[in-house]
Amino acid sequence: MNTSHTQQVVPLQQIADVIQQHQRFLVTAHMAPDGDAIGSSIALLSILEALGKDVILFNDVPYPAQFHFLTHADRVQTQLPDDAGIEVSILCDCGDVARSPLHLLTKEQRGLFLVVDHHATSALEGDLNFNDPDAPCVGILIYQLG
Repeated sequence: MNTSHTQQVVPLQQIADVIQQHQRFLVTAHMAPDGDAIGSSIALLSILEALGKDVILFNDVPYPAQFHFLTHADRVQTQLPDDAGIEVSILCDCGDVARSPLHLLTKEQRGLFLVVDHHATSALEGDLNFNDPDAPCVGILIYQLG
């Protein structure tokens, strides 16, 4: 856990408010993503695009073949374009930068950093963090956000 970072845990509505105020998003999850991480990331991509937002789905490697049946699974990017202009990065199912592809980016590249997680042990290293350890998966939290 990064103890030098101030953990600001906020209600889900505050995450929704930040989404409304910005246009360009990066959505990611932990490295070696599982079904919850991938499904939640794709669901969040869909929600953001339905709101008219520009979204990059980002991971350090392409999603595993068993998830290729999911709509938009083929949209994951492993390199951030130079002109991405990300305003907000949202990390799903993890709160630890070192365990996510965000460690490949500078703070400037990732912009405002939000965490949406359900793990009781989450590092919550985001600028704003929503965490519900009672939720069985982060997909439920993304559903509530939508």
